[in-house]
Amino acid sequence: MKTLVVIPTLLLDCSFSAPLAWMFAKHADRVRGVYGFELTRDMVLEHEQFIVELNWFVELHEFGLIVDFIRTNNRSAKILFGGMYAGIRYRDIFQRYAVDYFILGDNELPIRMFVESVAPQEIPNCVGRDFTNPISYVFTEEQYGDLDFDLSWFPSYFKYRTPGDQFLLPHIITTKGGCNAVHDGCDYCMGSK
Repeated sequence: MKTLVVIPTLLLDCSFSAPLAWMFAKHADRVRGVYGFELTRDMVLEHEQFIVELNWFVELHEFGLIVDFIRTNNRSAKILFGGMYAGIRYRDIFQRYAVDYFILGDNELPIRMFVESVAPQEIPNCVGRDFTNPISYVFTEEQYGDLDFDLSWFPSYFKYRTPGDQFLLPHIITTKGGCNAVHDGCDYCMGSK
């Protein structure tokens, strides 16, 4: 089963989180990424699984439009959401939007399992509307050496990138080990450690 990753943009440069460059690197055959403004009805009908990023509060309105568009055109779709802002407000997002799953804490293994169509109730760190799995997966420092950086699954990144942009993968340095959101911290996030 193929998964469509949808990234709200507000047409800003660097509007997606760099971990996406390694989370899907080994699954380019199973994952396709598009910006929210590129999403079409045909794309929604071609996929059963979706991952919708919600990194920034300013993307919340577009996130809601994307989720509604997916639900309107594919009622049986399974929608996993994630991102920095989503991590802070995931309970509220479950209440307001027709999403199905969220991953607490580190997500490299849980995302891989979702893309490989493992039942969400069996995925560590996964939360659904009616279940919460234990936070049992933690990404270790040793695993950094195994990461591949590949955006072949997301061709639009290169299509819309600013000419002359010196950063091939923006924000890589800030994505792990430090959260720049102003809040008290989440006990499940690597940034809080």
